[in-house]
Amino acid sequence: FRSNEGLPYFDTVIYRFVGVDASVNSAGLISGECDILDTTTLLDDRVEFLIALSETGIISAKFVTSTVWEHLDFGIVHSDYDDGFDIDTDRPDLFGDIRTRQGIAYCIDRQTIIDSLLFGQSKILNSYIPNDHPLFNPEVPEYNFDIGKGAQFLADAGWIYGSDSFRYANGVKGVPDGTRLELEMYTTSAVMRQKVSSQIAGTLAKCGVDVNVSLMSPGDLFAGGQSSVMFGRNFDLAEFAWWTDVEPPCDLFLSGAIPNKWNNFEGYNVSGFTNPKYDQACTRALSSLPGEEGYLENHLLAQKIFMDDLPVFPLFQRIKMAASRVDLCGFILDQSNPVSTWNIENFTLGTNCK
Repeated sequence: FRSNEGLPYFDTVIYRFVGVDASVNSAGLISGECDILDTTTLLDDRVEFLIALSETGIISAKFVTSTVWEHLDFGIVHSDYDDGFDIDTDRPDLFGDIRTRQGIAYCIDRQTIIDSLLFGQSKILNSYIPNDHPLFNPEVPEYNFDIGKGAQFLADAGWIYGSDSFRYANGVKGVPDGTRLELEMYTTSAVMRQKVSSQIAGTLAKCGVDVNVSLMSPGDLFAGGQSSVMFGRNFDLAEFAWWTDVEPPCDLFLSGAIPNKWNNFEGYNVSGFTNPKYDQACTRALSSLPGEEGYLENHLLAQKIFMDDLPVFPLFQRIKMAASRVDLCGFILDQSNPVSTWNIENFTLGTNCK
């Protein structure tokens, strides 16, 4: 492959399958035992360490935002409501008012999460696709961190402060007066998600929203069936990740994708979000090809409706990270390619590698 260009530079490559201990793997790179730690070597908890070593010239750390994105889902339509909503027996309709969801979004400091946990290596998301995606709609609302604005939205929805500095319902449709705005947020026990959920709960408390964090194993959180937390739609808030691609994943949030008893609780739209105009825009976008009439317009429209209704609050893009010896040239991570060695024929040794 490309031999007429004098490539590849190396004749032999040795792959080593290592364990999941990032400290051991990092030590192997520093000692010269290996030349590259690719994206499969689980370096997620070593970001600060890798940056420090890279800044001192000991190794070369590589970071790029990935196509996986973290988000906070609102349990808008709880499974309790599938047989009709009963205010006396069902979970209160906590998120039926858009202003409640918007208020919570304004009270979450995404940039601080990125700076403190990912050391500035990621970006805030304002849709289910990144801002630099060619189909991104720049006219979507951004919900930048603003406690004052968040507090106002919550108050306008009928959530007023009590003597304990938390909010209580006062005229919130579908919620008995006096109900405390106390939410259960589910996420996995991964170290990063523990920290993310803790920060979210901390800033929401400043807006008078009481959040309890429940950590679960991935197997339990993503289990199927009516009794499951996620796909059984038995949650208030859920923090987890989905993927995006060249084609915006608007299909994740179609009303036909709501898991329920009629489809054996199979589907990805766990918030229960339903909007016929969104369904129409997304379906039309997905049924046309790039360059065809309506393709761009409908993808833009679907994002605008989605972010106006806010069934899911996009948080940030996950990052892919790898590291190499400082004199290894050509080792470049690609955002959309899951394989670190996608351009291995260009790997070579040099004195001025970046």
